[in-house]
Amino acid sequence: LKQVKGPHHVCEDGADHYTGYLPAGDTSFFFWLARARRESPAPLIVWLTGGPGCSSLLATVTENGPCWLDEQGMRVNHHSWSEEA
Repeated sequence: LKQVKGPHHVCEDGADHYTGYLPAGDTSFFFWLARARRESPAPLIVWLTGGPGCSSLLATVTENGPCWLDEQGMRVNHHSWSEEA
């Protein structure tokens, strides 16, 4: 891991989030780690989404990520994978 930053507090519940880069040969991949809201130990989930013409960030804030973004701002998504993992 390189350039790990955090903790960030993105959702209104104050759960810890971390960002950084995973090195892979001559390139690196951005990651966003959302800590589980339940007590540790919690399993680690690697969620890959996005594709041509669609950023994975869109799905993170409108589908099953830890927060939802709407006209009122960021709010907790209680149906998120981060509730348990």
